[in-house]
Amino acid sequence: MFAPRFFGWMILVAVGFACIETRTEGQGTPKAKPKPGAPLVGDPNDLAKIGSALSPVAMVPRPSTLKGIRAWSIESKKHRWSVDYLSVRPDGRKLATSGHDGIVRIWDTESGTFERALMGHEGRVSGLAWSPDGKYLASAGYYTARVWDGATGLPVRVLRGKYGVSLVAWSPDGTKLMTGGGGSGQIAIWDVAANKMLADVEYGQPVGSIAFSPDGENVAAAASRAGTYIADSLKLKTVHVFKDVLDTDYAVGFSPDGKQLAAGSVKQTVIYNVDSGAVIKKIMSPGYALTWTPKASLILAGTSYLLTPYAPGELLPGKPLDGGASVLALQADGTNLFGLYGGQVIQWDLEKGTKVQTITVGEFMTVTAGPSTSVLVPTATPALWDAVTGKKLGGLDAHKGGIVASAWGPTGKTLAVAAADKKIRVYDPATAKELRTLTAPAYVSALSVSADGKVAASTIDKKVVLWPAMGDQPLQTLTGFSHVVRILAWARDGRLISTLDGNEITTWMSDTGKNLKTVEHPRPVHSLIWSTDHGRLVVGSSEEYVLSAYQASTWKIQQPVLEKGTSAFAAVTSMWSPDGTVLLGYRNSTIQQWDGKTGRLRTTVGSSGHASTIAYWQDGKTVVGGCIDRAARYWDSATGRFRMTMVVEGNEVFAVNAEGHYRIPETIESEVIVVAMTDKIQESLSLKDFATKYGFRNVTANVK
Repeated sequence: MFAPRFFGWMILVAVGFACIETRTEGQGTPKAKPKPGAPLVGDPNDLAKIGSALSPVAMVPRPSTLKGIRAWSIESKKHRWSVDYLSVRPDGRKLATSGHDGIVRIWDTESGTFERALMGHEGRVSGLAWSPDGKYLASAGYYTARVWDGATGLPVRVLRGKYGVSLVAWSPDGTKLMTGGGGSGQIAIWDVAANKMLADVEYGQPVGSIAFSPDGENVAAAASRAGTYIADSLKLKTVHVFKDVLDTDYAVGFSPDGKQLAAGSVKQTVIYNVDSGAVIKKIMSPGYALTWTPKASLILAGTSYLLTPYAPGELLPGKPLDGGASVLALQADGTNLFGLYGGQVIQWDLEKGTKVQTITVGEFMTVTAGPSTSVLVPTATPALWDAVTGKKLGGLDAHKGGIVASAWGPTGKTLAVAAADKKIRVYDPATAKELRTLTAPAYVSALSVSADGKVAASTIDKKVVLWPAMGDQPLQTLTGFSHVVRILAWARDGRLISTLDGNEITTWMSDTGKNLKTVEHPRPVHSLIWSTDHGRLVVGSSEEYVLSAYQASTWKIQQPVLEKGTSAFAAVTSMWSPDGTVLLGYRNSTIQQWDGKTGRLRTTVGSSGHASTIAYWQDGKTVVGGCIDRAARYWDSATGRFRMTMVVEGNEVFAVNAEGHYRIPETIESEVIVVAMTDKIQESLSLKDFATKYGFRNVTANVK
């Protein structure tokens, strides 16, 4: 039931102080507290504004205005990108899941089918918990914890913490909610009905797991490398601090009688006596996730997330369950256990020790986009699809073992794709026609294609192989690297290529393999790109978000390239505009355009928290981001205005524009839903039911 959910950016802002500060003052101006047992009523200000996006992560950012509806969006039934958390309703009939796509999804456990989506969070949702009576669902993401009405799907409370919130846990009586997370390791206790913070404390390190004791008098928290804490639930005053294992703490959970606390870490799981703080037992297995059953047996996710039940009393290990999980959720009566691993939820009958069913709740993959209007979809049967028409250009059937790397030429006329069989196939992206096949000496880790059609491949045996624009025999093999080369960057004329070995940047003559210059860059490198006049090698770095450049004539570093006073910049990937005047870069979920001569920011094109490749179409009018949430996103390059999203669903694709018009094949319509919010409900409808109920008229021609 308890498992860690850390935000990488939270760790970066961790203050790391050793002292513990406790506060008990209220925050904000609470409304009059409802009578005990009265239904929670939401604040209308927490609902989406009429005509606005349902949330910052909504696929439809500018929904068409419809009578009787506040906001709406189109979504896939299954999560896009990583699924991170789950919670089962106490009666076991409903299951909630969440993850990086920022949307909470509800599933019927009896049928294993999707039921509804809840939208409102700004980004990744990493914590979930049903209330003890099953009427409400709490979720945690970014800077808010939200409490949703299980019947209507509307938010009835939005609790805004001072730091990031990634965890939630209900008190046994359902009146209080504990939140946790953030780089400072804050946990807080909230009076849910009054919408008031009662107390908070900071442990100085990110908190990865929290729990209430069965009697509600104590709480527990696992703080990374700071230890495990037990505090009273009234003022969060520390009762015990356990520092037996000061590595990464993963999960905590109280036994059913509240007398013991299990604390899992990356190395072992320790059982403590809650009253005395003494160690009762050490289980030499990691505790990535754990839960106690009502009969006081402990179920532990250990090595490789293998689930092992430990019998009551001496806690001796029993027969492992069939399958593994990184997050656990137990039905209140202890009959059914649910475990999450990847995009699947497994259900076990604990009395029989057997697997009941497996529910697929999420799918994710990286869609690759380039200067061509086509996108590469790396499914089990990889294919190229045209973003303009939505039609499949052709399957890349010759690839075996899955695609491991791909690269577009800067003109958009060439695409190189490497598979696990060491074969690199070069295609015409406009037709999906295979032009030639190259054989690498080992597994390929990175690819790059020059403007004139040369191909470079980095392999795991620490080599870089260069092929000419035509033919299948290597031109040169570059050796002497200390690491597997991560980045390859061709000069526009194809005569030079730069490689990244650790932090060493080396520039080579492609025809002779001669090493022209090796420099040790002072910061970690995220991207390399040559200026179109071959005069500068531009380097993007994540440390201090600096974009610098080397003058090719002197190899002296010039930094920063961008104007001072602008937002920090670090390109994960970058590309020049077709006319060579504008540099396109990606930094902190934002795609930006910079003047190549002055270094000034021209336009912030758009926000995409999932982009892995960015490019201009060759007409220069469109910016595309290929994303890891099985989507590609498109913006107008002149204005930065968002245009549409293209999403992979099964072996098909569908597209949705910014106003909600769509192009969806009939074969996958059943996997796509509309999430609609009114003053009374947030519901998930089929495309046809949405059109009938709210009068939406889809115009396919608008999707472009």
